[in-house]
Amino acid sequence: MESIKSLVNSEINFNGELFRQKFFEYLDVASEQTIKTYYNGITSFLLYIKENQISNPNRENVIAWKVQLKEKTSASTVNTWLVGVKRFFKFLSLYGLYPNISEDVKGYNISVTPKKNILTEEQIKSIYHNLEKDNTLQGKRNKALFSLLITTGLRGIEVANARIQDLREVNGEVCLFVKGKGHTEYDDYVKIADNVYQNLLDYIGERQDGYIFISQSNHNRDGQITTKTIRLIFKKILKENDINDDTISLHGTRRTFACESYKLGQSIYDIQQVLRHRSIMTTQRYLKEADRHNNHSENLVASIL
Repeated sequence: MESIKSLVNSEINFNGELFRQKFFEYLDVASEQTIKTYYNGITSFLLYIKENQISNPNRENVIAWKVQLKEKTSASTVNTWLVGVKRFFKFLSLYGLYPNISEDVKGYNISVTPKKNILTEEQIKSIYHNLEKDNTLQGKRNKALFSLLITTGLRGIEVANARIQDLREVNGEVCLFVKGKGHTEYDDYVKIADNVYQNLLDYIGERQDGYIFISQSNHNRDGQITTKTIRLIFKKILKENDINDDTISLHGTRRTFACESYKLGQSIYDIQQVLRHRSIMTTQRYLKEADRHNNHSENLVASIL
């Protein structure tokens, strides 16, 4: 059998910097996050072969990089960066620049059970009750932000991009049009409940357009709020409510929305539509917490003792 190392033709020189430049000139991806992910993965691999003085990388080198990276970060990050490396070498092979040495390199198996916790119904009620007590501008912002996240399942970046002018009526209901993941236009929407809409109006005040949530920092006052700031605000809200659980993240509000909707009788298809998941399998993973919470098998069997 032909050696795998022969996949690398010694007559083809590997020029990492040039090839990376050509790849990103070729790349046709709208999502800045996807571009960033590809860049991180490719840059990490190029750094690995440079540090190890590898002039013509092969399949074994990709695997060794993957293993070394796993020692420093999570399996999910390795898999995500590996996608960028595989796309990179597929491009090089397609244009005859270098063999596709990563074609059959597999990622790590990851448990489908989420490792993050969600907020309980009691925690949601307690947090919201406490937020209602603060009538300052910051308090109004936090109440509007928290209620919007919990009741719509929006991503942090979607909240950061949310604009006042995109609050519009659809068939008599107030909706917020959002720029979804991987989208370039505000072409989808979530419905805004009356009490949440009032929270938004209380915070927006006299402003007529621009971003709903604006920065209060000195160097970017009244500019667009960042996802990082939203994450910090959310963590601060949790801390002020004595919720010191590092596994509850900003993205956990999205899973919280899914699970609470499910427990209140919404179908998985309804929830998929609101969350705008392409695959219903993603929605099903979100709902594992709710299924487990509602499964009382242990107590039922214990009752016969």
